[in-house]
Amino acid sequence: MRWLLGPLLACGALCGSPALVQAQGAASELTLPPEFTVPPEPAFPPYREPSFTLRTVDVELARRVAVGRRCESQGSGASACLLAWSAIAEYGTEESNPYREFGRSRVEAWQRFEQAKSKRQTALSTLEQSYRADIKSLAEESDYERAKARAERVQLAYQPFEAELRTFDLGDLPKPKPAKSVREWKSVAPLSDPFGQPDVLKQRVIVQVDAGAYAQSFKLDNGDELLANAGAIPAFDLSGFFTGGRVIVNVAQEGDLAIGLLAHGRVHIGTGVPIQTFVSGSTTGQQLTPPDQDSTTSFVVGAGPRLAANVLDRIGMSVALELGYLQVMAPSEVPGCGVNGVDWDPTLRGFQGDLVVGVEFYPLSLLSLGLGGRVGFGHVESEWCAAESSGDDYGLLDVSADSFGAGAQGSAALHF
Repeated sequence: MRWLLGPLLACGALCGSPALVQAQGAASELTLPPEFTVPPEPAFPPYREPSFTLRTVDVELARRVAVGRRCESQGSGASACLLAWSAIAEYGTEESNPYREFGRSRVEAWQRFEQAKSKRQTALSTLEQSYRADIKSLAEESDYERAKARAERVQLAYQPFEAELRTFDLGDLPKPKPAKSVREWKSVAPLSDPFGQPDVLKQRVIVQVDAGAYAQSFKLDNGDELLANAGAIPAFDLSGFFTGGRVIVNVAQEGDLAIGLLAHGRVHIGTGVPIQTFVSGSTTGQQLTPPDQDSTTSFVVGAGPRLAANVLDRIGMSVALELGYLQVMAPSEVPGCGVNGVDWDPTLRGFQGDLVVGVEFYPLSLLSLGLGGRVGFGHVESEWCAAESSGDDYGLLDVSADSFGAGAQGSAALHF
């Protein structure tokens, strides 16, 4: 039956589930009556002609009997045979036509065949109309639990008529909505059974903390490549350790996948600042920070989508796209630029996007420990104190940078 109902019901392990049998009362009644049956295909009446002796030669009777015999031997159909044997049964008298009684019996046999055939055709028409109505009603059901219960009832009701349903042209029936698969084992929400079988589809909110290492560096320049020509390209280096966290809310599910939205943030510790020197007031060789304070802090905050699924009983996998705002903080004190000591802000601001793939192990259904990797791309913009093209005057340049990054992390998460 799966060949016919499977694409629409997509019931998988759901069919035959005791939970669904209990839920059948909540489903609406089917169009097919519970006592409905389809009569079997009637067989042609067996033909065996007795021996008759004609007292006189009757050419017309002989012609009519020949038509009846030919109708039986060639399978001309019930209507043709009824006409042929009716013509024999109505011809002559009992004395002149010994075939009269046999003709009546053949007429009755073919009438019974026609009635059985008509009764079967009526039942097949009812079966097709009922099936179409029930499948269309099932496809329009919006409530998932009611649809599951009704799907069970539809399959059980029409399973005895699989052979008959194969003869119908049902290609115009509505396409099914994607159905959610159901695992063979039972699972519960994490808080209901902390030691039970973990299931990402039962999770609603996840709070996760991360720690790891990341490599990414932004080399600043402007469109005129003034800094490159001067041989002094300032670079902010985010490579090092980071820590952060996520809050994830699962909002939907598709098959075995939990679809969620996340808010994330992380702080990069020890972001390296440029060591290039520049003129500041009357001081030459001024650096952005003293040599013993050559680092600052950077952070990323943002949001994005996430997909998660169980791959084994206590192992899950997730893929997330983290899109966010990146900022590299300026030192607390920034030397003025040029002989006039112009104020400027070397803070980097921009966009950071990371693709994060992780694997989680669940010692408890509400606790997971994970490992993951990430690759990303960032774009930042800022300004820099640099020499003008003459090499004598110092001023501010608008600079920007693009950079790819990669890293790895460990995580711990609570699932609710």
